[in-house]
Amino acid sequence: MKVFAASLLQSTSLQGSSSALRLDNQRTTRSSGGEEATSSEVSQRLTAGASLQASQATSASRIAQNATSEILSLRKQQQTLVEEAQISNDPERRSLLQTEIDTLDTEIQRVRDEAVDRNGNQVLNGQTFVIEGNDVVSLANLSSIAASSGVDVSTADGADAAAVSFEDIISSANAANTASTAAATKAEGVLAEITSIESEARSSGSALASVDDAARLSETIAQEIQGLTSQAEFSNLRAENVLGLLQ
Repeated sequence: MKVFAASLLQSTSLQGSSSALRLDNQRTTRSSGGEEATSSEVSQRLTAGASLQASQATSASRIAQNATSEILSLRKQQQTLVEEAQISNDPERRSLLQTEIDTLDTEIQRVRDEAVDRNGNQVLNGQTFVIEGNDVVSLANLSSIAASSGVDVSTADGADAAAVSFEDIISSANAANTASTAAATKAEGVLAEITSIESEARSSGSALASVDDAARLSETIAQEIQGLTSQAEFSNLRAENVLGLLQ
């Protein structure tokens, strides 16, 4: 549905941790000279807004994916240090291992803090990109995976307790990485579909007859796209299936 891009009247700026593409209440647009814009001009503006929004969603989700992947790797390093502390009978060695774990905690927090999008928002705090009020790409708040591990392996009992704690810590980091990867895949699917659909619409000579058509098409596509998660589902969104709505 190429005109998915052309069906969105405007892209609103990011507010807080949420951004949206929504239809303007007005059903006509005017050029800087006060003349009513043609449907082609409207289509071009809407396509640009939709593409920008999808691009932002893709960028933010990829940043989140890279951050969660790096944090997962650092957590696994900490887990290895905990396991070493468990089998050590040397208090000094366990103390050194604790220092290394604490250093990695600091590094993990740095990764979280530096994972920001082009607007300066920390992506692990969560963001939502929507069309017509329907979620398209949602990044959950994953910041908790960067919290201090809170373990103390300086004693034998502490090392055993830390090993138990790290089972949950690793599980949470894995889940966060899986979630951010899924969001990135979905965002890229949306962006690819916008680009592909608009290209097909142009090559076929199809155009929105009016801004009302853009509104109607936007509502239809927003309903269909809600809940899509796989690339296979996105591949079924073809221009020829949507352009018929305008005939």
